Formats: sequence, structure tokens, C-alpha cells
Amino acid sequence: MQTIFYGDSELVFSAAGEQRPPGFTAVTYGGDSAKMIENLEKYKRVWALSPDPSKACGDFVANFMPVEAAGGVVENGRGELLMIRRNGRWDLPKGHRENGEQFAECALREVWEETGVEAQLRAAEPVHTTMHFYRGKVGWEMKTTLWFGMRSDTAAMHPQREEGIESVEWVPRGEVAARAADCFPSVREVLRAAKWI
Repeated sequence: MQTIFYGDSELVFSAAGEQRPPGFTAVTYGGDSAKMIENLEKYKRVWALSPDPSKACGDFVANFMPVEAAGGVVENGRGELLMIRRNGRWDLPKGHRENGEQFAECALREVWEETGVEAQLRAAEPVHTTMHFYRGKVGWEMKTTLWFGMRSDTAAMHPQREEGIESVEWVPRGEVAARAADCFPSVREVLRAAKWI
């Protein structure tokens, strides 16, 4: 089941008989994406019921302009996680994929551009994939981000301030959960998938 994020809101498409997690409000999805956005703004965690959840999810996603991105979950030799403070919240480095660029190449480039940290991939396959939508400059966009596990021992770091990054830090494993509480839900999902929280 793919969770789709919208700011601090979460959307999951489901069949009527599936177990709904605590805190989610069940609504029926009838194909109206604008109504679904209203539901997300009102309830924050929406369990969208449909006879065919996969098709409903695909139909919903098709209403948005697709955007591709990649990011890094970077660990150093001391077992610390690379985190950034962006626009007042804790985050992980990520960014848009350029034309002709492979997702893994994008992730490595974005980590370096946003933090000054040179990293190496742990594996060719991503550790997780997230989807979130937002209102972009020319309309609604749906960003699919592939997240890659990385390793680095770079000491020098510098935040890419023109991207709203205020600071870059290596965070001890015991402090990641506290920082995660101040992340967007999509980033918390990545941290759970990568076994940091």
C-alpha cells in the first residue's frame, strides 16, 4: 500500500475490508481529486475507500504533473545520520532529477550540493520510495522520490542556503527519533524504512 503525502497529511487508498490504522478517517473515493485534497486538509490522515484501490490511486496520481527526485540516507563511521534543517524543519537531502540523470546519480549529487558531503552508495537499489504532492509554480505536482542508503566520512559540511537549508548536522542514532518528530511525515516514513526510528 502506497502512502501519498501532502504536507503533514497522509493519504492511503484501500478496499473496504482492509484494516484501517488508528487515526485515519475513512472516506469514499469517487474520482474527485479536489474533494480528496479538501478531505486531506480537513482530516490530515485519510483512508480512501475504493473497490479497486490500485486503480483509484493511479487515477488520483494522474491528475498531477509528475516530478522525479532522489535523496540520500547518509551514515558516517560513527553511526550518525546526516540531517539538514530546511525552512524550519528537520529533513534529509534530496532534489529534482536532471534530464538524462540516473536516480542514484541524482541522489549523490543532491547530497553533495545541499550539504557539501561526498558520499558513496551502500547499494544500487533504493531503500524506499515516497510520493508527495504540492502546488508548484505552474499547478499541482506529484513528486516521486527514490531514497538511497549511503556512507560518508566527510568532515567538512556546508548548507546550501539558497535552497532554504539553515544547517547540516551528523545526528547520533539516539537523537534521530526526537529530530524525526519535527520532520514531515514522508521523511519519517523514510527513516522508518531505513531503520533509523
